[in-house]
Amino acid sequence: MCTGIVAKCYGMLVRHKPGFDPLGYLLSLDPNRLRELVETSPYTFVIAYEEYRSFGYSSVKQALKGSRLLREDCARQVASRFYDIKGTSRLLSWIKYGCIRVVRRKVGEVKELHPLSSWLFGAGRYFRAA
Repeated sequence: MCTGIVAKCYGMLVRHKPGFDPLGYLLSLDPNRLRELVETSPYTFVIAYEEYRSFGYSSVKQALKGSRLLREDCARQVASRFYDIKGTSRLLSWIKYGCIRVVRRKVGEVKELHPLSSWLFGAGRYFRAA
């Protein structure tokens, strides 16, 4: 919620197809799908490797298979460190309450994306090649 702390509107560039409402799309996402996609992210192995070194696991893949707590912690860290789920939610609320306005829109080129990025940002359906 925008409180009066933000004295002026900040601008933002949004890249998408003409006629697409990025705010409406992001607000309509199913949060339950997030966990499934985060767990398949390649960044899970980055986090697991960091913990592997810290806690002395014998193998990253074995540690992920054998430890539910490690998988959950990796998923939580992937969501916050690499995809900034909380930051995206905060940005959406700022846009919704008028603290940030979209000042320019641009159609952009899509490259190969992980399914989580594609789902979260709608790249597979809502972006087009320039």
